[in-house]
Amino acid sequence: MKPHHVNKFSINKYKAVILLIAIALSYILSVIVIPFFILHKLFNLTMPWYYITVSLLHAAFVGILGFYLNRRYLNICKELKKYSSEIEYKNLALTHMYNELEKTKKNLDKFSEELEKKVFERTESIQNLLNNAGQGFLSFGIDLLVDKEYSLECTRIFNREINGENIGQLLFPDDFEMQELISKLTYQVLNEKDESKREIYLSLLPNEVCIDQKQIYIQYKVIRKSLYAETYAIMLILTDITDKYRLQQQMENEKNILKTAVNIVKNYSDFVYCIKDYENFCHKRIFDIISSSCSTEDAIIKIYRAIHTFKGTFGQLGLSNITSKLHQFENELSELIKGIIDISLNDLEVNLSKLNLYEWINEDIDILKNILGESFFQNNEIIEIDKKKILELENKMLKILSPKDFKLIIPEVKKIRYKPFKELLNSYPNYTLSLADRFGKQINPFEIEGGDFLVDPHIYNSFAKSLGHVFRDIAEHGIESWEERIDAGKSESGNIKCLIDLADNNNTIILTITDDGRGIDIDLIKKAAVKKGFYTADEINGKDDSEVISLIFCDGFSTNCEISDLSGRGVGLSAVKEEVENLGGSVKVTTVPGLGTAFTFLIPYYENTDLPSISEAELIEKLLDITKNLFTGQVFLSYANADHKVSKVESITLKEFSALIKVKGVINGIFIFSADKNLLETILSYFNLESLSSDEESANAADVLAECANMIMGEFTKLIPHPENCINFGTPITLFSHQAKIKRAGTGIWTSLLESDKGNIEINFINFIE
Repeated sequence: MKPHHVNKFSINKYKAVILLIAIALSYILSVIVIPFFILHKLFNLTMPWYYITVSLLHAAFVGILGFYLNRRYLNICKELKKYSSEIEYKNLALTHMYNELEKTKKNLDKFSEELEKKVFERTESIQNLLNNAGQGFLSFGIDLLVDKEYSLECTRIFNREINGENIGQLLFPDDFEMQELISKLTYQVLNEKDESKREIYLSLLPNEVCIDQKQIYIQYKVIRKSLYAETYAIMLILTDITDKYRLQQQMENEKNILKTAVNIVKNYSDFVYCIKDYENFCHKRIFDIISSSCSTEDAIIKIYRAIHTFKGTFGQLGLSNITSKLHQFENELSELIKGIIDISLNDLEVNLSKLNLYEWINEDIDILKNILGESFFQNNEIIEIDKKKILELENKMLKILSPKDFKLIIPEVKKIRYKPFKELLNSYPNYTLSLADRFGKQINPFEIEGGDFLVDPHIYNSFAKSLGHVFRDIAEHGIESWEERIDAGKSESGNIKCLIDLADNNNTIILTITDDGRGIDIDLIKKAAVKKGFYTADEINGKDDSEVISLIFCDGFSTNCEISDLSGRGVGLSAVKEEVENLGGSVKVTTVPGLGTAFTFLIPYYENTDLPSISEAELIEKLLDITKNLFTGQVFLSYANADHKVSKVESITLKEFSALIKVKGVINGIFIFSADKNLLETILSYFNLESLSSDEESANAADVLAECANMIMGEFTKLIPHPENCINFGTPITLFSHQAKIKRAGTGIWTSLLESDKGNIEINFINFIE
């Protein structure tokens, strides 16, 4: 529909026709009638009536038309004026609107500028964070092209700018299969809406890659590229783990070297035979093969077989360097067999002699010498390894190996330095005979019987050495002179027996040393006891024979009146008893006057394969008891839960002061002793230290707790036989915190609380299961 004002002011077609007619008549009047009026005036011409009538009608019509047109004109002028006013008003309104829009535009421009500045600052801040995060961040879409925004670390990793490069070619420039895999998986990931399926696809992408000799760990994240469109990209987080990778490789190499050393010692005869055989092959047999072969190919095939056999044998022994070199040599021989390289028998012999094949074993042998000592190869039948080297090896294993590997390997290593128990006493037969000769006595030669089981010399050496006092007393006091023996109807020479056996399911060593001498003179012991002030005559007479005999083990007791370089100080048998008790054993003496004496020692047998085993609950319980005893006199601590002293939780909240001690070996984890402020105040007061009034003093208080934890762990090690061989404690570190929380959902945390009216202490253990 046309606008209304167009209809209002348009001229009707009929009015247009009338107007045209009027104009035409006016034209006729102008052309015909008016000239007649002029001629009539000038020449006095007479006109017909109808001319006059027409002229008058025309004049009237023109007048009416003029009046009509004037009215129309005036109306139009009024309308135009009206609409001119409206247009002017609207123009003013539009001008005002324009000014407002101009002002708004300026505000928007200013806001946009500020927003752009904030976005730039925020972007620059994020970029700085990414650039200094030590990781490479980049993203790419379904086209696989790296977006222009990426962190500075990416430039360092790839040694160039990577904007617009194909991610597959960037990560795996020479591996087309990996490029294809990345392309397909990227398509699947970015077109998959199900997040669980997306994760499965992402897990198939490679998580490690080597770029320019740098080991890079890769993580993948799906990100949204725009807030206004459903478009996604894959973000890569690249972490340079080269140093960590090298350290892991180094640790793995050290573990393998340790395992190789154990394997070599266990299979020493095989190792020696293999070395000799390889030496013979390198210096002689290989050339015999060449000289006896009818063709180069035949010689190479025989050498190849021999090298392959040696590679397998050395591989079984764990000699990685020689194995690797023989493998490479195999490849070279394989090329010769295939005819890739043409060579004559003479040239083959010359080239092989230049290789110095036997020297290839030197690197592995040097490694073994470094671990086992220079004397390792001095005797082909007997292994001589410095004891310090073995202990160093065990300590190194304790620090490097996981508890699982440690428990698996360490018993075999210990066997290297373990000896049959009888070997600890092997020197005493000759020693006793020499003593008897010195005392003018005669003793028949004797041997140590039994005791072929293996023991740790480190454990039993002190006890074995103390037995010299027993053999000396037998030679000096037990066996009679040859004259006395003859008078008593005995043989001139005395007899000594030393028997070693295992009892109680191989848990106890029974060592019996007997003689057929005069026996112990109980009356002499009583006199010596009274004389030295151990007892009065009445007291000693009131004791039975076994109590009297036990006096020989008392410190300072001796029946000798004179002190010599061998006896008379009363410290010999007391030292024996002390060593027996240190082992957790006992000693019993039986004697029959005129027939002889028997010393029977019962000591625990710590089997070579035994390593201490203790559960987490038992571990915490022992520490609880030690902690209670440690603080006795300062504060009385009691168990928070008498029914369940120890519980396993997924998280703990530390108290204000904590001491952490890392432990590795048969036990692997972290002990956390966490005490509240009240208990620390009590401990500080006990040690006459200042109370907690500043951060510095709080740190000192935490150090006191660390020292207490160290003392507790020191007492705990006394419960483990020879802890230095199976457990390694770290230095305590302190933590001063408020409500710090530790979570361990996987393995859990073993915890227990000791309470008192003066404060509480919590003992926790986090087990690192490997």
